[in-house]
Amino acid sequence: MKSNVMRNWSNQIGKLAMVMIPVILVACGIANWRQPQSSLQGIPDVGFPLTDCTSKWITIPGSTPLLPLWPDTNAIYSVIPVEIAQGEDTVLLVHGEYPQARYMSYNLNDAETLNPVLSILDRDIEPDTGHANPFQPQINHLTTRRSYKLAVGRQGSPKLDSYSNRLEIPADLESTKFTLVFRVYAPDAGAAESGHIELPRVWTSRNRCSDFTFAPGRIFSAIMVREVPETEEGSNVHFYKGGDDTGLAQNQETSYLFATLDKGRRDVAIIWIEEPPTTVKNTILGNEDVRYFSFCLGGRYLTTTSACKTDVEIPTNTAGWKILVISDSSEVKERALSLNMAHLPWSSHLKHLILYRNMVTREDYACNLHNVPPWSKAQDILGKCIPRGHMCTEREFLHDLCGLGAAMM
Repeated sequence: MKSNVMRNWSNQIGKLAMVMIPVILVACGIANWRQPQSSLQGIPDVGFPLTDCTSKWITIPGSTPLLPLWPDTNAIYSVIPVEIAQGEDTVLLVHGEYPQARYMSYNLNDAETLNPVLSILDRDIEPDTGHANPFQPQINHLTTRRSYKLAVGRQGSPKLDSYSNRLEIPADLESTKFTLVFRVYAPDAGAAESGHIELPRVWTSRNRCSDFTFAPGRIFSAIMVREVPETEEGSNVHFYKGGDDTGLAQNQETSYLFATLDKGRRDVAIIWIEEPPTTVKNTILGNEDVRYFSFCLGGRYLTTTSACKTDVEIPTNTAGWKILVISDSSEVKERALSLNMAHLPWSSHLKHLILYRNMVTREDYACNLHNVPPWSKAQDILGKCIPRGHMCTEREFLHDLCGLGAAMM
């Protein structure tokens, strides 16, 4: 009964979102906000006519209010429509520069289902002749010569031949409309939000650019009818792996765990990792467990994000743990910060969800989240390297850290 009520309620909210979200995006200036055209000059000499589509990028910071799909607030997302039918010889050419950041990628998603089709990770993108890829191990991440080229088209298209970096859409894939998503995560300290680069230049071999709309209201409706199971057991909070076919326009190099947080009588949440993964700080060494991780607090039904904390923003205490405390109490915040813990306030969501994100995991890392089966309790499979949590009252936290003080300190 409860399941049916929640599903019906989610459907109603989804229908409302279909009407309201496009309006909200325009009101916030998102739908028409784009970065300046890239300073990379010159039309590629490829032997066939090209149309410049750089102005079709739509760029949205992950910190944008009301942005759906549980974004990371430390990321910037740029999206451009791609339309290539079966048997069509159309290609999309992308010329850009590697950002000063901890991560970048291109992901091609099906525009109807939002599921990933193809992707290419920063370290796998070959640089132009005489340039360097700062995402390769031991390469100075501040190198000044850092440009690359990428082509998108159907498998077998001869127009792809001169490009070593390719996203080749299977010839038998019936989908014709896609979105190319360019992600930049965690720019260097002092760098611009985009990682000190302008948007890549984009050309198509068609005589016009693709211009179909992304229908953000439909996206909202599609994800809000998915039920997220309760992951709490009494006062304990457990993290689960979601399904692989989530329709969240997810990044193929990233793995996620989630936990639900029921803020009721217990108004403090403690989230901790006993054995946190090692991460990249500046230059990539190649032996890090993951490139980046974060905890993001959002909603179960309204899939927006209120705030995130990254690996570098969560201190490591003397026991080697990383601990995050969620509370609206100034006393709890003060106590948490004094004990070398990170803090986030609760969001305005009716039901809360916290997302644990690992990006670019080392293949032999023992705590690879990709090894957790969908809808499974992760700690039962991987142990102490998986985040866990506990809900308690403000009084219990101030008294003895919800009964966990001895273990944590």
